[in-house]
Order: sequence, then C-alpha cells, then structure tokens
Amino acid sequence: MVNIGSPNVKAMYQVKMRTILLLISILSTFSLLSGCSSLNVFKLTIQQGNIIEDESLALLKPGMTEKQVQFVLGTPVIKDPFHPNQWDYYHSEKPGYEERTAYSVRVFFEDGKMTHYQKTDITKPAF
Repeated sequence: MVNIGSPNVKAMYQVKMRTILLLISILSTFSLLSGCSSLNVFKLTIQQGNIIEDESLALLKPGMTEKQVQFVLGTPVIKDPFHPNQWDYYHSEKPGYEERTAYSVRVFFEDGKMTHYQKTDITKPAF
C-alpha cells in the first residue's frame, strides 16, 4: 500500500493537477475565443427617413393640396421656414454589409397646390 503522505506521491499528484488545470484552462480559452472568430456576424438593416416608393410618387398629380400630398407621402422630414413652398423627404438604407443607398424627394408648392416634385439619388460610397 502506498502512503499518500509520502513526498513522491504528493509531487506526482501536484504535477497531475497542474496538467489537468492547464488543459482545462487551454480548452476553455479556445472555446471562448472561437465565438469571436466568426466573420459572418449578423448586421441589421438600418433605415432612416421616409420610405417613398415609386407607386406613391405615381399618385402625385399637379394641383394636389398639401394635405393630399401629406396623405400620400407622409409627413416631410424637412419643412424649411425659409422655403415654405418646398417639402423635403429623405430616405437612407444600409442593409447589413452592403453599400448605403439614399435618395431625396423634394415637393414644390405654389399657392398651397403642388406644382411638381424632384427625386434625387444621393447615394455616396461608404468610407
């Protein structure tokens, strides 16, 4: 029978425990770091401003009142007090890893009636 209190057994026990602890710490480190190495992290689509579709723009007709235009397109992002006859709508979309797209729609009024609108693509490359 081996005496557990002998120095040789204690030294062997300590070496085994160190080896086991070292293996456990290495395995746990690698398992924790493996979650950081994924390159395909999900990114949300970020939309800002008014979503204006071509179908909505097709409904706009010269002579519509401001309330009718607001019913079709929604509340404008900018009602400039220095240009009260002009409403600005803006939309920006950044889907995940793709490039950002943006456009603006400017609606012009005269005597409270819509005269025309301009749609401008303002997409800029991401930097």
